[in-house]
Amino acid sequence: MKPIQTRIILLIIVLLLQGCSTQYLLGLAGKTGLVANKKLAEIAQLSSLKGRVANPLGGKGPIVVIIISLDEDGKQPKAIVGERLIYGEGEFHFMQASGNFFILAFQDENEDGEFQPNERVGWHEDVAVTQVTAGVDILDILVTMRQIEESREKLPQLYVPQLAPLPNKIPQMVFGEVVTLEDPRFTAENGNLGMWQPSEFMKTIESGIYFLEPYNPQKIPVLFVHGVGGNPSEWKTLAQGLDRQRFQPWFYYYPSGLRLPLLGEMLSEELQYMQEQYEFTKMAVIAHSMGGLVSRSAINDLIYEERSDFIQWYLTLSTPWMGHDMASKGVEYSPVIIPCWYDMSPGSPFLQQLFNKPLPHKLPYHLLFSYGGEQSLFVKESSDGVIALRSQLRSEAQDAAITIRGFNADHVGILHDPLVMQQLNLALKH
Repeated sequence: MKPIQTRIILLIIVLLLQGCSTQYLLGLAGKTGLVANKKLAEIAQLSSLKGRVANPLGGKGPIVVIIISLDEDGKQPKAIVGERLIYGEGEFHFMQASGNFFILAFQDENEDGEFQPNERVGWHEDVAVTQVTAGVDILDILVTMRQIEESREKLPQLYVPQLAPLPNKIPQMVFGEVVTLEDPRFTAENGNLGMWQPSEFMKTIESGIYFLEPYNPQKIPVLFVHGVGGNPSEWKTLAQGLDRQRFQPWFYYYPSGLRLPLLGEMLSEELQYMQEQYEFTKMAVIAHSMGGLVSRSAINDLIYEERSDFIQWYLTLSTPWMGHDMASKGVEYSPVIIPCWYDMSPGSPFLQQLFNKPLPHKLPYHLLFSYGGEQSLFVKESSDGVIALRSQLRSEAQDAAITIRGFNADHVGILHDPLVMQQLNLALKH
């Protein structure tokens, strides 16, 4: 296949999965400037680093766990790239690209967020360096808190009086920032950045959950989860149609190019944090397109952790439960592979296991699908112009649903259909 043909196929795959029309795609294919930028290949494949802190020494104050990036030799520290706060003994989770890292913990007795020489320290094994390979998870890290005498012997560099602080390069996460849907971060360009360059997105845009108003304990959160290349502004119509006396809309904004199990973990952890912070007992989750796969993965994680009771309603719109054929073609033919395509490919391990955990009996699921898209040259079966009905109506998804309803709208139009708003309000009444 010629390079220019390959690049055209790449752009067609991307635009098709984002919901562009056939005419628009064919118009683009005829333009001479259709070239994929080489910078788009710089896609971070992050790994999950999971572990727990053992604190046999007791003591007072929370434990701060930090992850430090090291040079290629694994000797010189470069920057602090992650931080977690644990009370007592507990679990931690970091997401990192390939490289060498050191995981350190200290008991913050005066709770000032900074290490003091009289505070206990903990580390993994015998001051072990954690070597991360892109896309390979490490799930059994044990950090044990030690006596100060041992840490002075093993880590004398911590006790040098003139020790210069390491630069802080922790990607910022949003936990309830109040915004409007006209926020300049919520653009199609930034949604595409999250798809093509997820690590850059996390550095410059900030992933997380955004509010339209300060948290109100008298209102039920409704979390909207966008699809691949999406952003919160796409939910404007449906958010405006909510009963704002009863509900408060929240929006999950995330780098959609990452692997779907990782995105599910990110959402699960953020929801657990928000629930611990605000102590709400009810929440609704509404997801569009690939966001349905991400949200179901997150709910599966919450079920496993026995933390899913606060999710009381679950609705998905136009979700490719069986994946998308164009994702597998992208993996096969594209010179630049977006990591989420691996998981969206029909028959992927992610899709095969997605329904292994049944939804709790107390969690009603509503499956909304769309069928009104124009005829597509790239989806040669009944569809909404982007996602085949066969994929939207996967049998396991139907079996889990208490409501199954179709709408004469295309893949993007379902987000603006007044009949969809009526259905959402009806589902949220019960």
